[in-house]
Amino acid sequence: MFERFESGWRPFPGAIVLGDSAYPLKDWLIPYSPSNLSNEPENRLFTAHRKTRHLIECAYGIMKEKFPCLNLLRVEPIFAGKIILTCATLHNICRSHNAENG
Repeated sequence: MFERFESGWRPFPGAIVLGDSAYPLKDWLIPYSPSNLSNEPENRLFTAHRKTRHLIECAYGIMKEKFPCLNLLRVEPIFAGKIILTCATLHNICRSHNAENG
């Protein structure tokens, strides 16, 4: 994904990626951390970003618990995306049929 964004690809015009402070600042990648916030709107944005990131990390944890194959996935990124999408679809089918543990 990094290489695609670096080459100018965007899923839609003006798309950006929010990252934590470990990432470099790019025109398409904006790192956020509490240390570089200068005003209340930036603070609210960081708080919303942190809450969303936590939610996503919890979802990944649920998926990895239900589908242990995701813990050691060593395939090409395109194929990995298809595997993850398949696992998410199966997870949602189980939820829709109240078969959470099956």
